[in-house]
This record gives sequence, structure tokens and C-alpha cells, in this order.
Amino acid sequence: MSESDHMQGYRSETLPNGPKYVAIHFSADEDKDHDWELAKSQGVPIREWKREMGMHDDIYDGQPVFADYSDARHCPEKIRDKGIPIMPQSCYIGGWDGGLVPAFVLLQITLDFQIHAILEVVTEGDDPMETFVPKVQRAIEQRIPGRYDEIYHTGDPTIWNRTPGTGESSGAYAKRRFGVNIRPSTNIPDVRKSAVTWSLVNRLDNGRERFILDPTECPTLRKGFNGAYQLEVSTRGDTTGPGRILAEPLKNGYSHVHDAHQYAVIAARKFCEGKLNLRL
Repeated sequence: MSESDHMQGYRSETLPNGPKYVAIHFSADEDKDHDWELAKSQGVPIREWKREMGMHDDIYDGQPVFADYSDARHCPEKIRDKGIPIMPQSCYIGGWDGGLVPAFVLLQITLDFQIHAILEVVTEGDDPMETFVPKVQRAIEQRIPGRYDEIYHTGDPTIWNRTPGTGESSGAYAKRRFGVNIRPSTNIPDVRKSAVTWSLVNRLDNGRERFILDPTECPTLRKGFNGAYQLEVSTRGDTTGPGRILAEPLKNGYSHVHDAHQYAVIAARKFCEGKLNLRL
């Protein structure tokens, strides 16, 4: 039987065949802070840094879509036990991805314009709007009780495409049946990616991160940021080489929640830049 010892920045485990495995996070050294990480990680491949310095065992081979994400900065140690609290006078944005495997992400924007990912709702299989929307509504009520009507909903513009069977779009159905007005966002890849990159690299005036993520409430989103959400590798045109990285993210179990997140962050960026009024 294996045994584990845990303390901040340190993890040890006795493997079944006898040897002891030890992982040490850079933060175990009190002289190494986030500024040290920013300085020392420059020029180091993101996967190598996370594996060697960040205690990440689940490093993926593909190229991450958002290499600017840092778990130490965007999911800091201090929130990993207690999560992100609901902040007074915050605004809320819900991002929706449509299709056969829908997803939802809820963002909290604080008075000083910090963006928090505080909830995700994901599915593993087909989940039509008539069953997915109630799941989202229940999850929201548990996370921010009594504040559902304050949410600005936005998402995949294809949600408003009419279905051949009924002639009604999923967006129209959600609005008519459940009162959810999902405003169409954009599917321009550069706009979506640049909004998320902005949230990862941009900082507040006091030096704090613009974006942080609740690891308990958004585990799939976090894994995606840590490398599971990656660019597709194709060997088309050269079957003898290692392949080339395409611009399109790989569609997998992490892409749907990241799509939902991107739609929400586009709106969050507009709000933070004074281009969108959410205090309705």
C-alpha cells in the first residue's frame, strides 16, 4: 500500500515496487515567489516548467492552446482549499457552448474588474437544451443563490440556428421555455483566443492577476488550461515528419467547456474596458 505525505509545495509517495517518489513545487522554497517564477520560466518550454517546477504529473504531449496560463498564478494555492468566494456587488456572465455536448461557464467580475471562473457545467454525452438548461439553472442557484436574474448570458451563435425538425432554434427555445436570453457571441477564432490571452497576461493596477479560476468548481476548465485543451496535430501533406500544428484546437472532452469560457471572456473583456454595460 502506498503512503502519501502532503505539505505546501511537497508531495511524496511510496510506489508499489518500493522506491519513493518525491515531487517538490518551487514554492516550497520561501524565497521563490510568483515574481521569481515569471523571471525564471522565461524561455523554458511550458510543459517542461510545469513538470519540473510545478508538480504537474498530468502533462500532455500536444501544444496547449493557452500557454500563458500558469496554475501557480491563475489558480493560486490560497484558493485551492476554500475556493473563490462570492463577492458583493459583482457582475456575472454565463458562457454557453451549444451542439450535442453543451457546456456552461459562469464568470464573476468584481468591483475592481478581476475575472473569476466560479462554475462549470459539463456533460459527457448528448444533452439537448431542454435538459441541459435546467441543470445549469440548478447549479447556478447553488453557487450564487438568489442572483440568477443578474447574469448576462452569451454564447455560441449557432445556438440561434433553426433546427430542421421544429423550425425553432435552441436559443429561442431556451428563452421561451426557461427565460434564458443567450446573446450570440462570435466564432472568429482570433477574437476568442485573444480575449482569453488578454485575461491571462493582463494584470490589475495593483499587480494582481486579471483572471483566477476556482479549482473545485471548474476542474475540467483547469485541466484544459494545464494542457488537455490543445492544438490539433496533423500529418497531412507530410506523413514522414512529426506533423504540423494546426490553428484549430482539438475537439475533445475539454474543448466544449473552453468554448463556453471563451464566449464569456469576450463579454467580460468588453465590460472591463467599458464597452458593455452589465449593471442592468
